[in-house]
Amino acid sequence: MLEQPALEGESSRQRKASSPIPPDAKSIGDAWIARLEKRGALIGYGLAGKEADQPVEMVDTGLTEKEFVTWANENGWHVPEHIHWNFVPGLNLPRVSDTAKNAIRVWPASTARTGLQHLALYYGRIELRDGCFFVGQFDQPANKLAWFHAELGLDIDASGYFILRKSG
Repeated sequence: MLEQPALEGESSRQRKASSPIPPDAKSIGDAWIARLEKRGALIGYGLAGKEADQPVEMVDTGLTEKEFVTWANENGWHVPEHIHWNFVPGLNLPRVSDTAKNAIRVWPASTARTGLQHLALYYGRIELRDGCFFVGQFDQPANKLAWFHAELGLDIDASGYFILRKSG
């Protein structure tokens, strides 16, 4: 498998804080963190200071800006302007291309969006055996099932080789 360049698409977006921190900022931030955790869309957040009782000043979501705005509007929530919001880019590729669909059993990838990604397999092999993906690090046999980030997809190049494509 070869890594190919990502297709051009939407980039990550952000909404910078545009108002001062209000007196009830701690409870507002806690409510938004709870909402995002419940939805499974919280990547991370930062506080206004080093103490645990400080208000939330920055939130990384696992939603696109459009998904976030739609969700907030559907629930009648006012998005606080004292918080800096970060949103993931939209996906611009299918998880598995039409060309690759019939060559595999399942695409072992998360459906949750990820933020900054640290990959566990820096060096090694990815093998496709009997329709399943296996990985092995360094000189180890490829005998562990593979799991990919939501932003990685599978395709087949012009020569007929499987390739990983990054979306978003």
